[in-house]
Amino acid sequence: MTPPPTAGRALVPILAGGAGIGILASAIYAPSLPSIVAGLGVSEDRVQATFTVYLFAFALGQLVIGPLADRYGRRIVLIVGLVVTALASVVCALAPSIEVLLIARIVQALGSCAGPVVARAMVRDLYEGPRLTAAVSIMAMSIALAPAVAPVIGGQLEVWLGWRSCFWFVGGLAAFLAAMVVLRIPETVRQKSAGNLLAASASSYWRLVRDPVFILFTVMTAGSSGVFYAHTAGGAPLLVGQGGMNPALFGWLAAAPPLGFMTGSFLVNRLARHVRLHRLMGVGATFLVLATSAMTLSAWILGAMSPWAYFPLMYCVGVGNGLTMPGAGVRGISRHPGIAGAAAALSGFIQMSGGSIGTIAVILFAQGHAVELGLVMMGAALTVFCAWALVGRVRDGENTSPGGR
Repeated sequence: MTPPPTAGRALVPILAGGAGIGILASAIYAPSLPSIVAGLGVSEDRVQATFTVYLFAFALGQLVIGPLADRYGRRIVLIVGLVVTALASVVCALAPSIEVLLIARIVQALGSCAGPVVARAMVRDLYEGPRLTAAVSIMAMSIALAPAVAPVIGGQLEVWLGWRSCFWFVGGLAAFLAAMVVLRIPETVRQKSAGNLLAASASSYWRLVRDPVFILFTVMTAGSSGVFYAHTAGGAPLLVGQGGMNPALFGWLAAAPPLGFMTGSFLVNRLARHVRLHRLMGVGATFLVLATSAMTLSAWILGAMSPWAYFPLMYCVGVGNGLTMPGAGVRGISRHPGIAGAAAALSGFIQMSGGSIGTIAVILFAQGHAVELGLVMMGAALTVFCAWALVGRVRDGENTSPGGR
C-alpha cells in the first residue's frame, strides 16, 4: 500500500511532528528546572515530579488512544490530541503554583500521547516489510530532532524570556500541527473496528500481553527510554544546579543524545536490508551498557559528573538507542497488523513507563549524586541488553515482521 495522493510528501513530516511534540514537551524545560524551583518557591523534587506525572499520564493515555484510533479513525484522534496539548500548554505557561503546573502537565500529556500512537499506526497502515522498517527509521530520525532541539530551544528561551516561554512555544507548535493535520492528512485506516469498545480493547490487550516476543521488544524500548529520561531529570540539577553550568550551554550540549539517536537511526535505515535487525539491536544494546558503565566509572573516579565526560558518553547512549528503538518498535507492532492501534498504544505505554521509572529512580536514589545517576542509567541499559538476549532465545524471535530480516 502507498500513501494517499492527497497526503503527498507532507505525510511523514507532519506525523513526525505530531509524534515528536510529546517528547519536545517533556524535555524542553529541563534547562529551566532550577529557575522553576526558584520561581514557584518549591523544592527540587516537586519540580522533578512534573516529569514523572507527565510520563505516567503519557503512558496511560496511550492505552486509551490506541483502541480509539482503531474504532473512530486515526485522523480525528490526532487532531483532538493536538488541540488538547495546545490548551494545556497555555495553562502550564500561566500556572501560579506547582499544583496547577502538575495538573496541567497531566492534561498536556494526555493530549500529546495521541501523536506517537497515531503516527506509528498510520505508518503501519501504509507500509509493509522493508519499506515499513525504512519509513519508521526515517520518521524516527525526524522525531529524534524533538529531544535534540528541545533543550537548545529551552535553554535560549530560559535565558531570554524565562521558563514560562517554553510552554508558550509548545502550545503554539501544537496548534500549528493541528491545523496541518486538518489541511493535509487524510484518514489511513481501511476498516475501523466494530463492536463494544471496552470488550474489543480488553481482547486486543490480552492478545498482546500473551505474546512474549512483543513484550520483550517493548521492554527494550522501555529500557532505552529509562536511560534518556534519567538523563532528562537528573542531568540539569547536577550540571546546572550544582555545577553552575550556564543553562543555554547545557541546552546546546544536551542535544548530544538525540543527535546520537539520529546517527543510530540513520545506520539502521542504511543497513537494515543487509544486516539482521536483531544483530543491529544487539550492537545498540551493547553500546548502551558500555556508555553508561563508563559514565558511572568516570563519576566515581572524578567524584563529580564532568560535562566533558558526560555529554560525549550521552552521545554514545543516543547511538545505542537509535540502533535499538526503531527496530524493536516496528517489529513488536508488526506482529499484530490487525490491531496496530492497540499494539502501538501498549508499546508506547510500556516505553513511557520505562521513562517514568527512570525519573522516579533519579528522585529516590540519585538526587544530586553523580555515581548514583550513572547507576540508574546503567540499570536501564542492562534491561535493554537482557531483553534483546531473551528475544534471540524465543522461538521465531528472528522473524517477527513481514519481510523482516
